[in-house]
Amino acid sequence: MEDPSKDVDYDESYYAPLVKRYTNKTRMEKYTIANVMRLAEIKPGSHVLELGCGKGTFSIECSKLGCTTVGVDRSPVAAKLAERMFRMYGKGKGRFLVSDCADIKIDEKKEKFDYILAINLVEHIYNTVFIKMLKECKRLLNKDGKIVIYAPSQSHYLEKIKKIGLNTHSGIGHISYKTLPYMVNELKKAGFVVDEAYYWGSHLPLLGTVDTMLSFLPLFRRRICIRAHLGM
Repeated sequence: MEDPSKDVDYDESYYAPLVKRYTNKTRMEKYTIANVMRLAEIKPGSHVLELGCGKGTFSIECSKLGCTTVGVDRSPVAAKLAERMFRMYGKGKGRFLVSDCADIKIDEKKEKFDYILAINLVEHIYNTVFIKMLKECKRLLNKDGKIVIYAPSQSHYLEKIKKIGLNTHSGIGHISYKTLPYMVNELKKAGFVVDEAYYWGSHLPLLGTVDTMLSFLPLFRRRICIRAHLGM
């Protein structure tokens, strides 16, 4: 089946609000960065691959830990934007490539990674592409290398609000939401050992606390957080 996300116009107008979110250090941006970095547990000096890098947020954040980073995105606009953002806010070495997450143009004989990050990516791709992505991650990870997945949960009330046309920008290109159990199962089938798999609440004051307290109910599961490492 053709991927309709290819029809989404990931141009400068799409990324402009995301860049503003980073440069203004909005509550949501700080929340996302803090959650992902806590989940990932990235060691200083690691080699990190950011899939679907967009504006390059986590290439930048990992560079602050002394990591060398590579960001890949299918959108040439995103790759150029990430390069520009990295020059402004990143540290050390970082590069960005135009490449699909299901067919990453990196030779595993020349380069492997300690961490691969898929942050707010998997909801933009079909399950068939997700499975191919996991195979690519397995190919490119070092022994004991880790994959980190962070994604919205479709069952949350804010995602349901998007369906009626409110807060639409953050839902652009969300063609295939994935559940936590599904992703955990596919990771195991691909040869990964899951270290962490949990839900996290909203970035909004009070609502985030309510989400955390009631995360046993699907309606209050805002974010899916998964970290896994390569098995033997």
